[in-house]
Amino acid sequence: MNASHSVLDQIDPVSLPKYAMIASHPFLKQIDHVGIRADDALRLFQFLTQALGFPAVAPFAEYAGYSSGRVSLGNMALEVIRLGTAARSALAQSNPAHYQLLSFLSLSRPLTRLLPELERRHLRHSGVIPFFTPAPEGQEPIKLWERIYLGDLLGENVWQRALFSLMRQAPSTPAGQARLSSRIAHALLAHASGRSMLSLTGYYHNGASLVADGQGMAHHRHGGRIGLEGVSEVVIGVPNLIKSTGDWVQLLQPLVPGDDGLWRVGAGPAIRLRTMARHCIATLVLKVASLEQAQRGLRALHAPMQVSFDRVSFSIPGSPGVTFELTE
Repeated sequence: MNASHSVLDQIDPVSLPKYAMIASHPFLKQIDHVGIRADDALRLFQFLTQALGFPAVAPFAEYAGYSSGRVSLGNMALEVIRLGTAARSALAQSNPAHYQLLSFLSLSRPLTRLLPELERRHLRHSGVIPFFTPAPEGQEPIKLWERIYLGDLLGENVWQRALFSLMRQAPSTPAGQARLSSRIAHALLAHASGRSMLSLTGYYHNGASLVADGQGMAHHRHGGRIGLEGVSEVVIGVPNLIKSTGDWVQLLQPLVPGDDGLWRVGAGPAIRLRTMARHCIATLVLKVASLEQAQRGLRALHAPMQVSFDRVSFSIPGSPGVTFELTE
């Protein structure tokens, strides 16, 4: 019996589906993107786009209270995040832990339709938080996407619990919602940055998401310097594997992990839980066309790496604890 089955055997069987294979999830399409906070986010973004040759799908830019840019990893995006408006802001210095985000693309829009289902599954959650384009005074902002943040699955702190209880109501006008969402996003980034977070995202502008319009692989055909074909797994560290597996069952059912311990959600990366000291997004397992080609590319960059017979690993620069693991 493998480890994943032994863990599942210790969970209340009433909470598990009675069948082993489900083609789709009722409201999750797949992992949309992973966000990581870096010591020097702009430098990391340049390393990913210029040195590794991953396509930029959203340029590195400064927003209200944070800066970020996104690159394509084929079947999902990687967002690089800097908190505050300066490379060494007071916020970054006072919150040394690395903010992380795992976002699923939701099949439901508007996301308000999901709230009763999240309650039924006993998942702690925020209200629906809209995100808008900046708009001049007197003009209505354009809604780009909206999110629901989920607790417990990637850890939680008291700030998250307080904010979840406060974010159940929003002004009725787009301008009021835009002002509120800006403040809420600020608070989430500032006070929840010591924890990883999980969100459900619904887009109102398809071009904002790689997977919303099915263009992820089209953006990434050349694979960059390492011959990337896509992300096969997102490895999530959890302190208590039995409890965390039960929490993830609540979100992912009727999907169940396979014999290899992986939850497969749509066409995106699979999810693996692994026992670690704290909740975190620990590893992105990248499928490459050739490990030999990938090693040559990394050696040309003088990138430190660990090589075994079937994989190559290296740390993401400036984001301690997060690694790329390459496999064929």
